Amino acid sequence: MNAVNTVKVLEDGTLYGMNTDGQGFVRSLQEVYALGETIGNVLVIGAGGAASGISFALEDAGFGPITFTNRTFEKALQLSGGFSSGSALSFKDAESAIGKFELIVQTTSVGMNYARSGIPLDPSGITEGTIVADIIYNPFETDFLRIARESGGKTLNGIGMFVHQGALSFELWTGITPDTRKMIQSISTKLGGN
Repeated sequence: MNAVNTVKVLEDGTLYGMNTDGQGFVRSLQEVYALGETIGNVLVIGAGGAASGISFALEDAGFGPITFTNRTFEKALQLSGGFSSGSALSFKDAESAIGKFELIVQTTSVGMNYARSGIPLDPSGITEGTIVADIIYNPFETDFLRIARESGGKTLNGIGMFVHQGALSFELWTGITPDTRKMIQSISTKLGGN
């Protein structure tokens, strides 16, 4: 997946790099929406390390097909080649087809507290009940999530992914499983959510 966020020192001293972003996202998604089955027709917005890690974990968990869109179409196309069911669309085409996706995952920095406000593409054409996730957790609800919620989407911010990916790293290093629910509640409260 060409992305590492956790390095573990093995018994022989070898450094082993892995990525817990994707697993953290999938755990968060399944925790909030208690999905009894996987979801088809996934749209991933962005083509960086987070998009890669999340998409590999989604495919591994049985989600897909996965379509990628990115400001630079070539990067979306390149990332899509690493997936058995991957494909790529331009932003314009993804926005036109947004109603066919059951899960939309926004992985860019657009809308983050230090970035300019805005949305990478307009989610208002989603089908009611579509799960729309934004891995940003500050602000608590990005413009992208607000528009998706107002359009009938089920939304998920990045707090759960943030906590679960960190908890997975902590487990790998220490063998101790932290209380993720308490951590999610604490962060949500501090950011003004519930």
